[in-house]
Amino acid sequence: MATFPETWVQVCGPLVLRVDGQRCEQDLRTRQVRELAAFLIVNRRRTVSRDELVTILWPEDVAPGAADSLNTLLSRLRKVCGHERIAGRGALRLSLPDDAWIDIEVAERKLHQAESLVAQGNFLGAWAPARIALATTKRGFLPDIDAPWTDQWRRHVENLRLSAFEAMAESALGIGGAELGGAERAGRALIEAAPLRETGYRYLMEYFAARDDVGSSLQVYDSMRVQLREELGVAPSREAQQLHLRLLERTSSPR
Repeated sequence: MATFPETWVQVCGPLVLRVDGQRCEQDLRTRQVRELAAFLIVNRRRTVSRDELVTILWPEDVAPGAADSLNTLLSRLRKVCGHERIAGRGALRLSLPDDAWIDIEVAERKLHQAESLVAQGNFLGAWAPARIALATTKRGFLPDIDAPWTDQWRRHVENLRLSAFEAMAESALGIGGAELGGAERAGRALIEAAPLRETGYRYLMEYFAARDDVGSSLQVYDSMRVQLREELGVAPSREAQQLHLRLLERTSSPR
């Protein structure tokens, strides 16, 4: 039977916090305590000054007595997480167990694993970690916390999601057969999410080519060419042009 780690954190999606085996995010009763917890979690690899925390929590106008208010918020957070887990005085750092499970860190590791396996040609092995990374990042970053500092993390999570789609498409094309549909879905999702990112078009072209539907592949290339020209004033990359040329050669070659 699968068991949860004693320390388990979700920041992709609504904040979920499990400490010493107990769910406790409901004890973070105010918005600022939740925001403070989330910020320390995603920055746990470094120390954070009190001045930085004040700026994070009061981004537009630092309120009088903000330092005292910060002390109060830290005290509340320590009661939930444990006093020993927020180390330091002037510079603070969240200290979690070595086996702590944090979803965004797991997604980063799984994506790296998937990309490495794709590079090695192990497409079957890359499929599962790519799906795990995608399942995590598709929830987005902390939709229940609206603060300026989250913008950077939202972009990071979105980039992880797009890269997970790319790893899935590569895996599906490499495996072939019944898994080819995964390349089509990933390609279309990439085009919808990032219409100026070439990879979605290329994967969709390769999917249609694998299905021996060269005409549809050429239509996808033309859509990409027009999009890049109208939006950026550039031509498709050399890699995309070479794929297009290979497809044209297939249309002119006798069967």
